[in-house]
Amino acid sequence: MKDLHRRAAVFTALLILGLATTSAALAEDPNLNPAGAPAAAAAVAQSTLSGGTPSVTSPDGVGNRRTGTWIDATKFGGRLNSTAPQLTYDLDHYYSAPGAASNEGYFAPIELEPGVSVDGFSCVYNNSSVTHNVSGSFQKHHTDFSTTPPTRTGTLLASFSGTLNEGIAFRFTSLPAAETISYTDGIFLMNNYHLRVDVAADTSLAGCFVWWTRQISPAPASASFTDVPTSYWAFQYIEALKASGITAGVTPTTYEPESPVTRAQMAVFLAKALGLYWAY
Repeated sequence: MKDLHRRAAVFTALLILGLATTSAALAEDPNLNPAGAPAAAAAVAQSTLSGGTPSVTSPDGVGNRRTGTWIDATKFGGRLNSTAPQLTYDLDHYYSAPGAASNEGYFAPIELEPGVSVDGFSCVYNNSSVTHNVSGSFQKHHTDFSTTPPTRTGTLLASFSGTLNEGIAFRFTSLPAAETISYTDGIFLMNNYHLRVDVAADTSLAGCFVWWTRQISPAPASASFTDVPTSYWAFQYIEALKASGITAGVTPTTYEPESPVTRAQMAVFLAKALGLYWAY
């Protein structure tokens, strides 16, 4: 019986310690502590990778964690030169340009959610050639329909060039400035994004990662609710909820930011934000 009492006392002590630790963690979490506004996670700095290590990723860019979307070599179907050969399976799912006596340019679309922030890309390739250099770039192309005729322009956001005879490589290239993915302004402008990689008959490509982070939309210039001024610490986040249709406030003009949220209200917020439950 004494042993049972001792075990119960130890368990109770551990439970109290665990609750205290959890409470302290919640108090320090800027997303839960009104003393500080949530801050977007800073992009993880990475050096050029030929044997380096990328940051840990999360499924589907959970929260503001940085993640990578893989674009396989089989997606590089666009050819800069119409007479260039299609990329063909080489070995271990690396793809080369058979018969190409020089580097040929191949394009793959980047298809990410609008609003995510891209800060770099990594390509995996085999450059065993002593004459040809694998190279690549991240490109943004614009079509502006506000002019007559419409105008087409392009922007080179970042690029890399491999090293002759370097073998299998994994090379990270950072964008000088993070790019917020935006496909259209809804009126006149259309954007599309592509990766370009140049390979020859004696080099090959496995594919590329595009590194990105979710972000909250910028705060508007004026407030939607009278009790949430632009100076309020959670202004940007409350406005984002309203703009995305997750909440309309308590009344058309008030949000009551300091009021508690019931479990029912939490269910509405989460279900709308995540688009939960489909029967098919």
